[in-house]
Amino acid sequence: MTSSSFRHALRPLPLLMLIILGVALWSNWRTDPVVTEHEGLSFASGELLDALSSSKSNLNIRIVERFRDRDGVKCAGFVRDDLSGIACDERGGWHLRLQRDGTSIATTDGERAKESDRALARAISKMKRAP
Repeated sequence: MTSSSFRHALRPLPLLMLIILGVALWSNWRTDPVVTEHEGLSFASGELLDALSSSKSNLNIRIVERFRDRDGVKCAGFVRDDLSGIACDERGGWHLRLQRDGTSIATTDGERAKESDRALARAISKMKRAP
């Protein structure tokens, strides 16, 4: 291969590298929504839906408590960095009955995290089915 043929073969390489870099950056910045709207109601989606629907642990979501409400509907209290609340398996999905600001789940010793957990526990106790 001559040097001009070699240079000609390398011409598309910078463009290809830019495309690969762009795709990598886009996939890191793109986040799937954890809440979607349907008929004016909020429902869990993406990673939150997966965590609520399964018993697998998730590094980004802490399930505070799984319980049944007074009508026997499966519900769960959850905490994420950007959202916390209570979701119940009803109306064709995990309907978010209660939504609040999130709390860092990386550390549980902060006063804000403790207060958030207490508020969530109070809301859960009001919704819970009597034993």
